Formats: sequence, C-alpha cells, structure tokens
Amino acid sequence: MKIYYSIRLVLFIAFAIIIGVFSHHLLENYLTYLVGGVMLLFGVEAIVISLIEKKKLFFIEYQFYLGCVNLLLGLIMVTAVNDFAQICIIWATWTIVRESFDLYEVGHKAKHGFPALLSLALSIVEIVFSILLLLSATGEHAHHHALTHVYLLVPELIICGISPFMYLLYEEWKEKKHKDKEKEIK
Repeated sequence: MKIYYSIRLVLFIAFAIIIGVFSHHLLENYLTYLVGGVMLLFGVEAIVISLIEKKKLFFIEYQFYLGCVNLLLGLIMVTAVNDFAQICIIWATWTIVRESFDLYEVGHKAKHGFPALLSLALSIVEIVFSILLLLSATGEHAHHHALTHVYLLVPELIICGISPFMYLLYEEWKEKKHKDKEKEIK
C-alpha cells in the first residue's frame, strides 16, 4: 500500500498544481469536467480501496457508500449538467455531505494529532464556503464563490494525498513501537 499511496500523493499534488495554475481557465471553460472529474476520481478510488483494504486503517466505515455517491454525481456532472448554477448546487451539496463524513472521521483520528487537525480545519472551511456557494449559486457572486471552491481544491487534493500516506506511516511506526516493546518484555 505504501507504493500506492506514494504514487497517489504525487498525482494529487500534480493535479493540485494544474488546478492552481489554470484555475480561472478551468472555471470558465471546463468547470463541469473539473468538478465531475474530481467526483469520479474520489468515487472510483473510494470504491476500489474499500474493496481492497479490509483493515480500514484510516478510512471511514461508509467509504463504499460515499464512493458510489461520488461516482453517480460525477457521472451526472460530466454527462448531463452544463448550467453554471446547477454545477454550483451539486458541487456545494456534494462537498457538504463529503466533508460532514470527514468531520466524523476526524473525530476518530484525533489521536493522530496534526494531520487530523489539518483535516478538521479544511473540512470546516470547505463546509462554510460550500454553504456560501449554495446560497449564491444563481446570484452575482456565484463566480466568486465557485472560484474560491476551485482554489480550495488545491489544498484539499494535497491534504487528501498526504493524509493517507501519513496515517500509513503512523500505523507502521505504532506497530514497530509495539513490537519493540514486546521484545523488551521478553
């Protein structure tokens, strides 16, 4: 799994950089594909990981369900939605639901320290901005809130890439510490 999470980290950071550099262009021309693509990415990954990973070291118990929801919404976005307001409403609603589950997960990861606090802060910020996007999806500030959401994708993707890798390293460290302690006792 360490190789997978290393590759995942590099890909998520590369994707974040592309989004950061081309954010205005993506918002104006490819928002439905950007949002739908991210939903599909999260959905497929969640489903595959939940089927492969049985230990659930850091994934919430509802991972498969969320993966299916992400996949469905992503497919809807890339195939059927082309109205800016609809994109914003689906995006904001998806983010609120996803981040709500992340808040639940962060509560269980609090013992991991800083990575959990970073996830907590990002989840709260994303929920607040999602509510603003939802409330202004058809107003004059819709583009501003959507652009803010695009900017938030950058740290979100980086944190989503780093967090599993850090938790895996933490679990390995904890296991090694436990084995060392057992050796001391013997």
